[in-house]
Amino acid sequence: MHLFTDGAVERDNGNASTGGVLRDHKGIRMTIIQTDNLEVIRVLQDNAMADLGITMLRRVQRIMRAKGQWRIRYIPNECNLVADYLAKLSFAWRSSLHVIDVAPNKVLEFL
Repeated sequence: MHLFTDGAVERDNGNASTGGVLRDHKGIRMTIIQTDNLEVIRVLQDNAMADLGITMLRRVQRIMRAKGQWRIRYIPNECNLVADYLAKLSFAWRSSLHVIDVAPNKVLEFL
């Protein structure tokens, strides 16, 4: 299973968002998180960072400890365009979570 992630921040108001794409490879028991943010990789791999009081960080680290084998890998931004697009698209939505079953046309252009 591969999880591609990216984040975005609106500079004018400071709102932050994240997007992700989950690709399932049947029969594989390892999950690989791929992101273009080296700081996120460093923080997720550093167990001492869990004490910073960042709720999302603590939750992700707890899931990673409980759910089997995980690997975090850096990928260049140009290889992470779908997650980047979804992170920016979510600024237009007013609810906190959207699950997309059918890829938007713009996402299909990246593939």
